[in-house]
Amino acid sequence: MKSNQSQAAIIGGVLFLCLCLIITPAIAKNGSPKVAAPAGQQNVKGAGPITTQPADRTVMVGDTAVFSVVAFGNNSSGHLTYQWRKDGVNLVGKTSHSLFVINAQESDEGIYSVRVGNGALFVTSKDATLIVNYPPVNNAPTLDVIPDMEIAQDSGVQSINLTGISAGPNENQTISISAESSNPSLIPTPTVSYDSPDSSGILTFAPNYGVSGTATISVTVQDNGGTDFGGQNTVTREFNVFVSPAPEIVWLDDSNSPSFQTAGFRFRTFGNGSWLTGWIWSTNGNPAPYSGVEAHGSTHDQLHQHWFGDSADTLPVATNEHLFAYVYLDPVNTPSEIMIQWQTTDRSFEHRAYWGADLVTQWGTDNTASRRRMGDLPPAGQWVRLQIPASLVGLEGTSVSGMAFTTYGGKSTWDRIGKNGTLNPPEAEIVWLEDSDSASYQNAGYHFTLFGVNPWQGGWPWLDSNWDPAPYSGAEAHGSSHPQLHQHWFGDSTHTLPVFTNDILFAYVYLDPVNTPSEIMIQWQTPDRSFEHRAYWGADLIQGWGTNNTASRRRMGDLPPAGQWVKLQVPASSVGLEGAEISGIAFTTYGGRSTWDRAGKK
Repeated sequence: MKSNQSQAAIIGGVLFLCLCLIITPAIAKNGSPKVAAPAGQQNVKGAGPITTQPADRTVMVGDTAVFSVVAFGNNSSGHLTYQWRKDGVNLVGKTSHSLFVINAQESDEGIYSVRVGNGALFVTSKDATLIVNYPPVNNAPTLDVIPDMEIAQDSGVQSINLTGISAGPNENQTISISAESSNPSLIPTPTVSYDSPDSSGILTFAPNYGVSGTATISVTVQDNGGTDFGGQNTVTREFNVFVSPAPEIVWLDDSNSPSFQTAGFRFRTFGNGSWLTGWIWSTNGNPAPYSGVEAHGSTHDQLHQHWFGDSADTLPVATNEHLFAYVYLDPVNTPSEIMIQWQTTDRSFEHRAYWGADLVTQWGTDNTASRRRMGDLPPAGQWVRLQIPASLVGLEGTSVSGMAFTTYGGKSTWDRIGKNGTLNPPEAEIVWLEDSDSASYQNAGYHFTLFGVNPWQGGWPWLDSNWDPAPYSGAEAHGSSHPQLHQHWFGDSTHTLPVFTNDILFAYVYLDPVNTPSEIMIQWQTPDRSFEHRAYWGADLIQGWGTNNTASRRRMGDLPPAGQWVKLQVPASSVGLEGAEISGIAFTTYGGRSTWDRAGKK
């Protein structure tokens, strides 16, 4: 009985001690009671209460988000431990009382908490949410779809209205528009006339004369809103232009062609051998004829040719027409040079075009109508259409009465010869300035030239045929050279050029391929003595005149190709000249050497 009482006393004492541990304030080493956790805070058996919970955070992308926790308590070492978590998963190495989320991104968004421990027990904080916001993102600009179009060969300048232009929903940035052609040999780089922030503009292009095919035109609208955070600052619309070929007028195809049947003579020759009468016509040869039932050709390791002449069935050639012939070069035994020679009714064969090496030199003068180089040899192993502007070989306004097909080395086969019919002749050019005796120049109130920062000089740098390059047309060209700004101009001419709606202004330019300018500009003067009508190509280095992307300084595109005469065309509407008269013109260049010729409108 006594033993049972003793056990009861011991159990009661333990219970009393445990109860005291729970309800009695802890005593610090100095005898003072420790501060108890305030009501409502978490406190797990000595792990220490959390007095400041992590707070929700909202930051901009790229900024730093900071979560902090404040707790108190002790363990055997006198310190608390921390482990931060995201979405319930421990974050490796994040064991401080504060968590820094540096360069916050969308992937950092989530629920954050921290576990605070004293070595044996721990407390988990309340959840804190991280939200990462983004600044406004640039919306893509807009441009309506442009439908495909089909035009006839040699149909001249085409204009397309561009509609639906904007910087995008709720955007008001500055807009620029550019255009490119996938086939510059068919359609050179188009020009765009546009003033920001208009909702419409005009795209202008002109197919090269005498060619057909397909080109894809890309029109790009760009604003200056940038592309940060996935924004879009461009939109591109593409459309196809199908240029239909002019009809072919076939003059020679098979041995029964009237041009061949009514010829006064037919010959062929090989190397230094004698002339042989007749031709080598083939029906089942390699290659098969391109058209009809027969082709004609020859092979030899030196000069070989076949020709006919004095035909009663002549081929009249008009202005702006093109001559053509189909040829097949043997891919194994490829010639070094091929040549076509045309005979006119005066029995002259002084009209020649050649491709490849210049080995057949006994006839004509190179780079003249009597022997005009057209380029490299066409690809071997396939039928290729050769096309020659009649003007280059002096055949406009004549009648062809015979032809020679001349080859140096190798094997060539020929077929289907004639000319292109003209569907739409080019618009007539109204030439306002060509030579120093042009009425516009002769009746000008002044003429000046400027080089760099030097004083103005009277007169113009007129250049005759001894200059390189020779004039494009007429007897004179004009130009200048300087490492900085140089220009020549005249004004106040009483012989004005009236400009109407839809007119196109033009000028021919030749840029030195060795000393190429950085920028060229044309400026037109109106009778009110204003030169505030400018178009430029290349870099934007000529400052101080006009406002960019307006009629007072309109960028037309990149510099034209150097080393050749190029026709620059400018819609009068894009430089504010529709309904005006032109009384002067300035040809301005930055750096390099430029030569100009033949200016006017069409």
